Amino acid sequence: MSNIKNVVIIGASGNLGPTVLNQFVNSPFNVTVFSRKESNAVFPESVKVIKTDFSSESLSQNLAGQDAVICTLGGVEGFRDQARIIDAAIAAGVKRFIPSEFGSDTTSPEVLNIVPAFGPKVETIDYLKSKESEAFSWTSVIPGLFFDWGSKFGSIGFDFQNRKAAIWDGGDVAFSATNTSTVGLALVRSLSAPNLEATRNRHVFLASHTVTQNEMVTALEKLTGQSWEISNVDSALVIEGKSKEFRDGNSKAAFPLIQSSIFGKPGFCNFTGKTWNEKLGLPKEDFEADLKDILEGRKPEPFGRQVGRYPDWSDPGSK
Repeated sequence: MSNIKNVVIIGASGNLGPTVLNQFVNSPFNVTVFSRKESNAVFPESVKVIKTDFSSESLSQNLAGQDAVICTLGGVEGFRDQARIIDAAIAAGVKRFIPSEFGSDTTSPEVLNIVPAFGPKVETIDYLKSKESEAFSWTSVIPGLFFDWGSKFGSIGFDFQNRKAAIWDGGDVAFSATNTSTVGLALVRSLSAPNLEATRNRHVFLASHTVTQNEMVTALEKLTGQSWEISNVDSALVIEGKSKEFRDGNSKAAFPLIQSSIFGKPGFCNFTGKTWNEKLGLPKEDFEADLKDILEGRKPEPFGRQVGRYPDWSDPGSK
């Protein structure tokens, strides 16, 4: 495969997209953002922005001359839109497609059994596999939870503002999580010439840190000089209750199920032994230094949405 030069990011104003965009702006790649015609999102002046209605015709026309597409769209509809984007990318001669994975290990049958909401992600990978050719390939990036974002906004179970922690099944299950900036850098490295063939049609696992919730409590109490208020969560009860809610049509029940698959015993988000951090030349990261940066507001990097719009992810009963 010839080298990648021109990269399109779709979903650059969401949760992960701005950080990914920042990494590509500071890379040798030529980066373009696709934005919906009705969007008011603002991007750096140096970035080429194409407004599109995301119809097949518009996508095929605007993807001409592009080498790679990175999709960071969220939600079930966003995941399912990817088949149309993939078809347009192939028609336009795009060489590499990176779908909107960026989370749990969707190659794990155990995870899929607990979290049926991941079905559209699996369908996208299956569709990409059916389209593999000498000219077209894919890379799926699986970073677990976003460590900085998840710590700040509660998806790892911690309320930084009120010094509270929801601890699942005793808190000793190890899980992998990756800083959003590291995800962005991994994407840059995955599309760079030295790694392009190695990441072809592969799942690329990442981890800034593999830790337990109890290790996080210990580190946070040390850094803040305060005891944190602990509440206990039983993953079996969450799975029982939230599975029924999800089957009954409550899409918000999906995230407690994701948390159960990560923090509940035996835990299905420990990527020890299969990460690509070293292969991609990613810098080693310091666990306590990252927590300190989050506590003091230096992480995560700014996102496209406002903090106040997020639910209290630290409380599985609030979804």
